[in-house]
Amino acid sequence: IIQQLDATTRGLQLQLRAAEEGRLASERDIKAAVERRFDSMQEGITKQEQQIVDRGLALERVLQREADERAASDALIRTELDQALQALDKAAKNEQAQRTLMQREVHSQ
Repeated sequence: IIQQLDATTRGLQLQLRAAEEGRLASERDIKAAVERRFDSMQEGITKQEQQIVDRGLALERVLQREADERAASDALIRTELDQALQALDKAAKNEQAQRTLMQREVHSQ
């Protein structure tokens, strides 16, 4: 009977060890699967963050280009207005000179 009990005990110990090893292997497999899924999710989040940054940078470039174009346009308009004002000032001076000349001619007659 003792031999049978020893044999049964050894058999149960082997089964217990096998079950424990199976449980540990399952745990490792589950952990590895969870880590792969986590890494995949992390990679997806990183890609999304990079896309957001890229879109922000693209928008910033567009806004900067528009601001530069507006500044160039404003400078051109200021130059054209300055030229128009100079032309008006010159025309006003010429007109004043002609009036003065006409007044002198009228007074001299």
